[in-house]
Amino acid sequence: PALLEWLSADFLSHGWSVKRLIRQLMTSTVYRQTSRVQNEGSTSPDSHSRDPRSADPSNRLLWQMPLRRLESEVIRDSVLATSGCLDFTIGGPPTNVEARNDGTVVVPENETATAKWRRSVYLLMRRSYHVNLMSVFDQPVMATNYSKRDASAVPLQSLTMLNDPFMLQQSRAFAERVSRLAGPSADRQILIAYQLSLSREPEADERTWCREMID
Repeated sequence: PALLEWLSADFLSHGWSVKRLIRQLMTSTVYRQTSRVQNEGSTSPDSHSRDPRSADPSNRLLWQMPLRRLESEVIRDSVLATSGCLDFTIGGPPTNVEARNDGTVVVPENETATAKWRRSVYLLMRRSYHVNLMSVFDQPVMATNYSKRDASAVPLQSLTMLNDPFMLQQSRAFAERVSRLAGPSADRQILIAYQLSLSREPEADERTWCREMID
C-alpha cells in the first residue's frame, strides 16, 4: 500500500505522464528480476538463511520474476523480431490469411514482404479460422464472447516450434542475420545469437554445447 501511495503521488507530481510511469516501472529492479535462482547449489553453512526459496517460497516479496506464458501474438512477433524480419509499420489495411486444402491457415506467400511480416495485431482475424501458429498458442476464440485466454501446455506447441514452415523460414533468416553480423567466427556467432534471441550472453556450458553442435 505504501508503494502504491508513493507511485500515485509521483504520478500526480509529474503531470500525469503515463509514459513516464511505465518507463519508471519497467526500469525498476523489481521488474527486471530474473526468474532464475541465483544462489542455487550453494554449499556454504549459512546458505539456507540466504536462500530466498526458504525465506519466501511463495515469492510474496517478489525476489524473482514469476514465470508467465507469452501470448500467441507476442510469440510470433518475438520470432519475427529475432530474425530481423519484423515490420514496424503502424496502421493501414490488415494482412490477409488463407485457409489451405490441407486444413492449415497461413499468411499467403503472395503478400508483400512488408505486409507478411507485420505485427500480429494486423493479421486479419476471422471467426471461422485463425493462423495455425496463433491458435496453437491459445489465441482468443473469436466465435464466442470469452474475456480470458486459455493457457495450455501441449506437445503440439513444441512440435510447431520445431516443424512449422513459418518457424523454419524465420530460423533461416535468423541464421543469415547472425552470419552477417558475426562473420565466420563460430564463437562470435554463438555470442550474437544469444544476444539477439535471449538478450544475454551464453554461459560456459551453453557455449560448449553450441560449439559442439557447430563442429
